[in-house]
Amino acid sequence: MSTPTLPLPPAGSDGVEPLYDPSRGWRLWNVNELYLGPLTPGTGKFVANVGDWAVDTTMNQFYSVTAIDPTTFVATLAKITSPIPDDQFTDTDRLLSPGPGPRPNTYLIYVNTNVKPTSACVDQRLFIRGTATKSATLVTGSVLDGTEKTISALVDQSGNIIGQSIPVEVQPDGTKVVPPFAITDQLPNGEIVTLILWSDTGIVCSRSELMVEDSSFIRAPSTGVKYVTGISLISPFLSPADPTKIIYPLNVPLNGLNLQGVVNYSDGSSITLPVDGTKFQLFGFNTGFVATVVGQKVPLVLRYNLSDGEVAYGVGDNGAGKFIVQEFEAITDVADGQYTVKLFCYPIWVDAVNGYRLRWFLFNLDRTQWYDVTAYINYLNAYNPTAYGVQQKIQVQLNLQSVNGTFKNFIFTQTVWVSLLNQGTERTTNWTIAFAPGQTPQFGVNNFAATTFINQNLWKINLAMGNTDLSDWLTQVYGNTLPLYDPAMEVAPPTPTHFSIVFNDGSESVFPISQWNQDLTVNEAVLDSSTLFVRFFERTPTTDLQLAMAGYPCYQQN
Repeated sequence: MSTPTLPLPPAGSDGVEPLYDPSRGWRLWNVNELYLGPLTPGTGKFVANVGDWAVDTTMNQFYSVTAIDPTTFVATLAKITSPIPDDQFTDTDRLLSPGPGPRPNTYLIYVNTNVKPTSACVDQRLFIRGTATKSATLVTGSVLDGTEKTISALVDQSGNIIGQSIPVEVQPDGTKVVPPFAITDQLPNGEIVTLILWSDTGIVCSRSELMVEDSSFIRAPSTGVKYVTGISLISPFLSPADPTKIIYPLNVPLNGLNLQGVVNYSDGSSITLPVDGTKFQLFGFNTGFVATVVGQKVPLVLRYNLSDGEVAYGVGDNGAGKFIVQEFEAITDVADGQYTVKLFCYPIWVDAVNGYRLRWFLFNLDRTQWYDVTAYINYLNAYNPTAYGVQQKIQVQLNLQSVNGTFKNFIFTQTVWVSLLNQGTERTTNWTIAFAPGQTPQFGVNNFAATTFINQNLWKINLAMGNTDLSDWLTQVYGNTLPLYDPAMEVAPPTPTHFSIVFNDGSESVFPISQWNQDLTVNEAVLDSSTLFVRFFERTPTTDLQLAMAGYPCYQQN
């Protein structure tokens, strides 16, 4: 529209043309620049076109020019109340704004950072049509500036990354979707990422931009619903200062830590369950792991598998069920000899019907005490007392706290291999014991105690078993028990200086090791075909160091 016949300058009051956007086809004026009539104060000297915009910078108000009076050239201004567009075009605009052409992408990708590895799930409304698409990858950044990076990951059941392409899944109606997968980077809420669909020959079939939504925090249930608020561990070795750290002694296997999981609920209740791989699982170490360096750290993840109907925050889903996790850390402390323990097991002849029963003794690396723990042994598999000629693998557990209250609630597990070869009345090798897998020779080969009855209160015992050399005898009756020792401080188990004969009533007769091949006189009855126990120890100026227990079938001499 032409300017009015009023005397007007050729430009604005400041000599600058108004803002003009050729892509939108309108000008943006300051209200003070517009001609609004001869009586209106201000500098307005210009006539706008219909469709132009004006802004009142004092009131922060935008107007649209809806009409121009053909006589007075005064503009009719209408307030604009809708959001005012800016001049910056962002990734969010491109993702969410409507526009010409095909319907724009409005899909989300849900990311759960409470699981390891971080999981992602593409909005299942994003259907894939066509037969060519076989896999998908998720990328961040742009190939134009060199920042594009593939962050999708295909993992196996152990959590190991085996690829970056995620095979698509075919639905019953023939469409395809991208299944949940792992990602290698952390993505903040609102981040824009790109899903690229590929053919089996490596050709790009489609690209879709997605917005990240963190789904690790679920909507709170109603106050009347009981839900899981968290999980924790119970262990005698938990740090009192930080319950997420397990401080355990050097050389103690982690599977002996007696771990139990606790599920805490919103109503204040809780349940305690074993960490046995069913409801609770602990990832980060294998059952045979033994730390050997003080300060060694092992990251652990405790997982609780939710039951049907259980509700929780931060829920993950691995396809097999829902779960929640909690991170822990195991730290190796200095060696504690109390918890470096060993069980010595020996058969005791009962009779031909009942065969042999087993008796168990506990020693530890402190070497200050020893214990008869037969009453506290828990068998993990069956023992057959009359199975002759076969090797039986016997697995047992022992809670040390049940033996002595000074111990923590520590469950020790050990395996021994027992071979019952002959009945106890035979005068040959009646049984052998292996304290380690493949032990050669086993303890018990040609072992026996020769006993002689003198009178009702006097018996004679000889333990030499035909040996003429002390070193050979010690190897047979002491070394083959595989006594405990600390490889970091000792090259071999200590050499005993004394031994004692242990009787069934708890009494003992002590002898120096120099009497190993002599006839020993005792005041206790030693029954024929029974089992005699000999305790080896090292006597020092201040104490006796308990080393090992050996068992001998008794052969009464005529």
